[in-house]
Amino acid sequence: MSLPSPRRRRAVTLLAILPWVLVLFQLLLVVPRYKRLFDEFGLKVSGSVELILFASGWVQRHILFAFLFTFLLIAGSVGLAHYVQTTPVSKSRRLIVLLLVFAVPCALFLLVWLGMYSTERKLAEGFQR
Repeated sequence: MSLPSPRRRRAVTLLAILPWVLVLFQLLLVVPRYKRLFDEFGLKVSGSVELILFASGWVQRHILFAFLFTFLLIAGSVGLAHYVQTTPVSKSRRLIVLLLVFAVPCALFLLVWLGMYSTERKLAEGFQR
């Protein structure tokens, strides 16, 4: 049960910040542009995309709370990433925890992106007809 090197621990711990920042950026800046596009062309969106648009609207209306919540998620991710790398745990447990630390925000990011992309593709196909 060897611990990662200090450089690796620092790099992984700092990288735990990035996914949550990207999710917030996506909900604040990217999704609203797609919403305007969908509204402009009167495109019907699926339930999952409607949920994403609702979440983005909520984040925009409650921006201070969204930043605080994102900060708490970042603090939790960074703290968990640091903890699991500085305590003697098995490599498999460390890997599972780090995968969760990175997989949860990355999965959210991908779900939002895929939802917007699939709806945009429908719009593009409508223009080609």
